[in-house]
Amino acid sequence: MMKLPVAGGLAIAAVVAGMGIPQPAEASTLRCGVHLIQGGGRHGPTSFEVLRKCGEPAERRAYTWLYRQGGSKWELRFSSEGILETVTQR
Repeated sequence: MMKLPVAGGLAIAAVVAGMGIPQPAEASTLRCGVHLIQGGGRHGPTSFEVLRKCGEPAERRAYTWLYRQGGSKWELRFSSEGILETVTQR
């Protein structure tokens, strides 16, 4: 088996990574006035804090809230305990 130098192996990894293999979505940040809203798993803001900073969402579906700002849609997912886990721009 042919061994590649580390730099060559990294170059191959970079090519493979860019071959259209789906990557997980990046975490996003929602701006509500002067407030930045980010998910944080166990350490994220509560639904009460998000409601106070951002107001009522356009839609609520179980643990998911949808906000619309300009032409963007934002999906906020909360845990069953009401802690914001993720923010995704759609």
